[in-house]
Amino acid sequence: NHTDTANYTTGKTGNMNSFVSNRIHTGAASVTDNFDLASVRRSTTRTAGAGTTTSQGSALYLENTSSFSSGTLTDTSITLEINQLSTINTGDAVFINQDNDDAIALNIDAENVSADVVAMDGTLLTTGDAIQITVDNTMTTGRALRVLGGAAGATEVFNVDEDGNVVLDGTLTFESGTTDPVFTSGDATLTITPGGSDLIVADDVELQDATPHLRLTDTTASQDDFEWYADTSEVYLMNVTDAINL
Repeated sequence: NHTDTANYTTGKTGNMNSFVSNRIHTGAASVTDNFDLASVRRSTTRTAGAGTTTSQGSALYLENTSSFSSGTLTDTSITLEINQLSTINTGDAVFINQDNDDAIALNIDAENVSADVVAMDGTLLTTGDAIQITVDNTMTTGRALRVLGGAAGATEVFNVDEDGNVVLDGTLTFESGTTDPVFTSGDATLTITPGGSDLIVADDVELQDATPHLRLTDTTASQDDFEWYADTSEVYLMNVTDAINL
């Protein structure tokens, strides 16, 4: 418990408490180091009696507060800072192992208004993934990614399921730029299903191909299908069912 009250004229630097380990191997023998520099462990066990034991609190609690009643106090201190400085270490900088299937592995309660809740800088990334999510394709009501919005986050506005299906409750907007957006389908078929409403395109539509086709398929089995296409500087309207150009 450290409390220091004084009329400071210089700032404090360095560490209040420090754990330092420096293992220097000078011999020819091959060794494997596997130890924790610092370990905090908490265990609660109940073995007898009819009462109820409730375990709360934290195994490790960090708190950073600041306040002032006069002058100016600027606080940019970091509550928890992790620096993995080794360029040859392939271990994780942060690893969370959650064995309880009903508990959250990482829960962030942020009161941010203008700052980002989570910010990542991966500008040096080349072949890796900025974010990788692994799920099993036997999920039921769960999602690989779910975004809640609306009033108090009560509305699901975006989700991606375990098979890569995307549900968007809103508007998909492409910002203007030097490159036009491209939709590419792996099996050469792009299907758009607007549900109970019509598909509305509020702009020009351009079909690019050596022989661009626009097919009108009547889902009623007994009705003919038609196709409008261009070839050799001419435009055709064809009854696809009867293979007749109109």
